[in-house]
Amino acid sequence: MKLMYTVITHALKQFSNYCVATWQVLTSKWCSEEGLEDATNLLLQLSKAHTELQELVLKLLLVGARELGMTVCEHIR
Repeated sequence: MKLMYTVITHALKQFSNYCVATWQVLTSKWCSEEGLEDATNLLLQLSKAHTELQELVLKLLLVGARELGMTVCEHIR
């Protein structure tokens, strides 16, 4: 049972790293239209895999929305 927990914990950590890397690509402004679609789809699929991943994806989306809002605000000024 402990081995299974260790494997699941390691897998969640790896998927968390993938989520963060995907988020970085999405917010880098260097992503193609197709890349945006693929990255968004990846985040959606990962968020359905486990509750912890869903929470991480939601947090990343909120941070990304905040950064986008700040960028838009700077352009308006």
